[in-house]
Amino acid sequence: MEHTTSVTYPFWERVAQERARQELTWTDLAQRTGLTRKTIHSLRTGSLPRPRTIHALADALGIDRIEAATLSGLIPAPRTPEAVLAGRAA
Repeated sequence: MEHTTSVTYPFWERVAQERARQELTWTDLAQRTGLTRKTIHSLRTGSLPRPRTIHALADALGIDRIEAATLSGLIPAPRTPEAVLAGRAA
């Protein structure tokens, strides 16, 4: 798997929230996504997921793909009009 990063932390936090809300075990989540338990564990400990893995997790948990892509850093977060005018990221 790829190198580790903290970029996906907000996404993984959202995955954990939704998994708990739906009362799923990590094994249940692995089965829903078609990912192995080993892959789920690697992701939980900081491995950088591929885009298709992010989509699989989002789809399995009912998380919007745009939200998932934004939280994981696949696409940049939207900027507020104030941030654009100030010339900085939101």
